Amino acid sequence: IGWFFFFPMLNSKYHLWHYKKFVNKNYKNQINKLYDFEFLEDLILIQNDSYETKLSTTQLEKIIELDTIIFLQLKDDLSLTLSKKKIDDLDQLQNFLNQLAKTLNIEYVHDEHWKWK
Repeated sequence: IGWFFFFPMLNSKYHLWHYKKFVNKNYKNQINKLYDFEFLEDLILIQNDSYETKLSTTQLEKIIELDTIIFLQLKDDLSLTLSKKKIDDLDQLQNFLNQLAKTLNIEYVHDEHWKWK
């Protein structure tokens, strides 16, 4: 009977540990690195100390804005994560992304009350 009470708690802790281990192993060179984003009309330039890449805005599938984060979801199931605290002119970026979503006819989700479950 104790199994029914403890299994959900232990199982969720195991999954959390497993995913943290996976992320730390597979993305250790990308965690806590700063990237510079430059948004142009048809391109997103992404730069850091090691490399520079160009991403066409047509690759965007959805823009999701939460309370502290903006996700740029791409068509290949990847996402770019932007911390609102690190953005110098947040209002300008929000207006640009809103206009971009309308131009590209993609969904712009604005959910500032979203919480982790």
